[in-house]
Amino acid sequence: MPLVLLHHMTKTSSWGTGVEAIMLAFVRNNLMPWLSCWTGAIRRDLILAPNIYEAAFDVEPLIAGDSKAQADFFSRLVLNGILTRNEAREALGYNPLDGLDDPLVPTNTTTPDNMPNHRSDDTASALIGHNGGPSISDTVPEPDDDN
Repeated sequence: MPLVLLHHMTKTSSWGTGVEAIMLAFVRNNLMPWLSCWTGAIRRDLILAPNIYEAAFDVEPLIAGDSKAQADFFSRLVLNGILTRNEAREALGYNPLDGLDDPLVPTNTTTPDNMPNHRSDDTASALIGHNGGPSISDTVPEPDDDN
C-alpha cells in the first residue's frame, strides 16, 4: 500500500508526478493481478450468459492523472480526429450533445494541392509582399498638375 494513500507523507513525494507515478505502479503491480483473478472467478462462477454480461473493473479513475493531463490528452485525440467530441465526453462521464458525433478533420496536416481554395504558384508568388489592398497591377492615377 503506498504511504500516500494512508496520508503518511514523510520521506516521500506528495506532489504531482510523484504521486501519479506511485498510483500507476500501485495499480499495475498490486491491484491488476487481483482484479484479473477476481474477473476470471466472476466470469467462471457468476455469469451465466457471457454473451450478454461482462465482468470488468474500471481502474481508469485511478490511473487518469490530473485534470490538466486529461484535458490535454482528450484535446489531442479530438483535434486529430481520433475521437469524436461525444466519445471524449462519454469517456469523461458527460452526456452526449447533438452535432458532436463527427470526427474533426485537422486541415493543417494536408498538402496544398488538397486544400479547397488552392491557389497556383503564380498567384501565390504574386501575393508575396502584398498587403491585401488593390491589385499591384492597378495603375495609380497621376497627380493633378493644375496647382
